Amino acid sequence: MKTHVFDESKLRGDAGEALMLRTYPNQLKDISDSKLNDFSCAGFTGHEIEHKTDYYRMHMTDNIFAERFSNDITWKDGGPWKALRNGASIFSYLFWHEGKLFLFNDIAALIKRITYCLLTYDIDLVPVRNKNGWGGYYNTLGYKIPRHTISDLCVQINIGDTLPLNDMLLKAFEVKEKDDD
Repeated sequence: MKTHVFDESKLRGDAGEALMLRTYPNQLKDISDSKLNDFSCAGFTGHEIEHKTDYYRMHMTDNIFAERFSNDITWKDGGPWKALRNGASIFSYLFWHEGKLFLFNDIAALIKRITYCLLTYDIDLVPVRNKNGWGGYYNTLGYKIPRHTISDLCVQINIGDTLPLNDMLLKAFEVKEKDDD
């Protein structure tokens, strides 16, 4: 099993976040230091995005890796579960090499669909071995979810397409406002 080095993985994740900030400087603000979500949506108080970047090529697999737990020692939520827990309006997932961005504005529906896939396709947790900065090891745990099973829950855009991001942000805010009523 390949071991990921945390510092290297963090640099790659940071590069994905930096690309988002460079591409959408008027729409996104970096809040990753908050340890909750990654971006706030400029001009829309209270709306945030949890973002993940993956470096495997889309043509190599038909799956998306849905991180369930970021660490099997602390059992911290990861991926969409973290986004939901932290009140994000959008969960975004970037395939780095292709520049393909998946924007999910109903995170609870995404989790429900992932759960359905787990039962329907008999999908097990997949460990991704990581080495921390102190020489120890832990696993990130997630699921390989067929992309076609969740594609209707998101907008897929090419990084740099500004109008769809604005549309998706507005749609996410409408969903949140309905839930708040």
